[in-house]
Amino acid sequence: MDRQPITFLTDDRLRDDLLPGQSAPPLPPLQVVVEDTGAGVRVTVVNDGPLGQRLNGAVRYDAYWAANVDTATAAGKAAGFARATCLAPSIPATDVDHTQSSALFTDAKYSAGFWFVCGVDSNGRRSAPSEPAQITVGAVDTTIPGDVQHLQVSESGRVANGTVFSELSVTATPPDDASNFGGVQLYLKNYSALDEIQEGFFHPWTGSGAIDFNVLYDIPRRGGTFSITANAGGGITAAGGLLAVARTGDQIEIAGRRHDITAASDAALTISPVWPLANLVTSDWSIIALVTVIAVSIGKTGSRRADVTAAPSKAVLMDGNISTPNAPATIYVSNSGVDVVIEWDQVAGSTIDGYNVYRSSGASVDAGMAFSPPRPASGTKLIDRVRQNANVPTGSSYARLQSHDSNFSLYDLDVNSAFVWYVTTTNTRGDESAAASLGGNCQRQTTGEIDPTQTGRNIGKNLLYNGACAGTAGNAVLANDTTQDSFIGTDASNLPGRPYGAASGQANGTGRFRGYTRLEATDKAGGTGAASGAAGSVKHQNGDEIHMLAPGAGKEWNLYSEIGAWDEASGAPFLKLGKGEVYAVSAYLSHDGATAVDGSFFIYVEQFNNGTLSGNAKRRFRDSSSVITDSSTPLSVTTSAITATSSRIQSAFQLDSTLTTKQVRIRFRWLGGTTGTMVIRRLMVNGGEAAAQWTPDMGDPTISIPIAANPVAPVGDGATGRDGDGWVDRIPPA
Repeated sequence: MDRQPITFLTDDRLRDDLLPGQSAPPLPPLQVVVEDTGAGVRVTVVNDGPLGQRLNGAVRYDAYWAANVDTATAAGKAAGFARATCLAPSIPATDVDHTQSSALFTDAKYSAGFWFVCGVDSNGRRSAPSEPAQITVGAVDTTIPGDVQHLQVSESGRVANGTVFSELSVTATPPDDASNFGGVQLYLKNYSALDEIQEGFFHPWTGSGAIDFNVLYDIPRRGGTFSITANAGGGITAAGGLLAVARTGDQIEIAGRRHDITAASDAALTISPVWPLANLVTSDWSIIALVTVIAVSIGKTGSRRADVTAAPSKAVLMDGNISTPNAPATIYVSNSGVDVVIEWDQVAGSTIDGYNVYRSSGASVDAGMAFSPPRPASGTKLIDRVRQNANVPTGSSYARLQSHDSNFSLYDLDVNSAFVWYVTTTNTRGDESAAASLGGNCQRQTTGEIDPTQTGRNIGKNLLYNGACAGTAGNAVLANDTTQDSFIGTDASNLPGRPYGAASGQANGTGRFRGYTRLEATDKAGGTGAASGAAGSVKHQNGDEIHMLAPGAGKEWNLYSEIGAWDEASGAPFLKLGKGEVYAVSAYLSHDGATAVDGSFFIYVEQFNNGTLSGNAKRRFRDSSSVITDSSTPLSVTTSAITATSSRIQSAFQLDSTLTTKQVRIRFRWLGGTTGTMVIRRLMVNGGEAAAQWTPDMGDPTISIPIAANPVAPVGDGATGRDGDGWVDRIPPA
């Protein structure tokens, strides 16, 4: 049986100046470690593995030493290498997977300084130098790094130096613990021979961000020394021996025609499409391999897992053709106002053009969307097209593409109609993948669409119990003041709610949400919990404002409101904040017009389990590249920008569904303010990426929310939106 040696090229090794058949220069070793053994300095290299000599031609490694090197810049490293001295002995190269070779240098002066290592081939050609290395202080970290996450592999064809190659596009995210993570080593199973595993390309990790690279391989072909028969209108037959070279999922190429192998036995192959010509007996045939690409995490000193086959992997047909792209691995459906937000991770591939977003007419899954190309039923409609975005890393769970679906009838919104959303991938040739799908519901969520007399939804208009900040002027904002509240969003009895653990009020104080949604204020000195001596300095004023006096240097004021969350005990008719959901938090800030404020002002969304903080929700925002990302840091407000004119601040937060959470606390914190009075109005929490419009009914103390068994039709201007301070746009697509 003919066997083909595996070769690969990366973009930086595509050489136009090489003659046909001429190999590229060698490469430096995979890793370099320098240790002081007491008897001298030992320089150890980690070899490229069983294919190292064939891949880069290195038969030995030469070590170079320089007393001083500027490692901060590429020019400094180059100058340091130019000054370096090549030392004897050389370090031998091996062809054993990830084995180490070393040499000992006994001169005492080598205990300080920098080391470079170059690969040298049989013709004496030298590779570029390795990164400069110094003596490792303390024990060398040989721990085995964890597996990469969110692996994606796609294949396409590419012409380089006049040859057609199979191009693999590989993306992943680093292990959770990346302290000893040095990069990703590819292993290819079934590339040259069935069940054989061979080492491929190593991609170093930069220390931050996702892993994202392309690599070119020769198209893998397996063949036999025997003849086969291509049967007219049928498949392939032989006397035997086919299972030694072919399996289901491979392709067979005969006389320039390629056919997918859909079933295989030792004497016959079922192919698609069937053989279209007359019977043909030939020995001119080859098998194009379906290869399992395995991504193995490599430690900074070359350590890796013993069983590489247990690492994350993907099977791809390496045929060198632009092929049908992969579907997104997972999609996510969430509610944002009256929109449904569909999100997904980009698919890896150099020929990916974009994505089609579909929606079914009901909760039933459209079986036709499982085919490639999809064959949607009459009730499944194309609703959006989204282009591939080069600024968003592929396979990145913190930077997804989005589509917003808002085309729902009032009836659908009233009854929370169920749908299924689908996302497919398209390439530059127009091929379309099968679909990733997920069900969900449309929901009436934003204030412009919900009447205050209508039944509360899971993500209501304003979730804060007393977002209007109503209370008796001059009274301190206290948990046990049962007269302070205007009962916005309470149950029909208008009993007040309370923060978690407070002494009075109704334990579940709203008709919509189970939990403790009353305002409370505390004073702390430097965050230690000790009283600042300014008790009562957070007060109600003007019917809808809360005034905070400056807490003083090193001291702080906190204003809280709490809402029940998913792990709170169930009990009709109360609803709870959703696991992993996104909420917008906003408030109107100003000073009292007399003196400007200083210090720092923050907004937190904190998750509690019966009074114990379990963690902060992550703040969602767009970075400087317009990529949606998240951070556990609070929203920080520049106090110098707060004026006598009330202005709105807002941010989106996503709850952490992995934590045990019974209450979510919204926390407004003024730290270190020494002058002025902070004025807070119109506190709001609503579902979605951005704050909904504040409307006058939120400050009307006569309104309560009834609990009805069925939806109530919108009345007044509730179905058409209201005038006011204007809509605040959601996080827009990049």
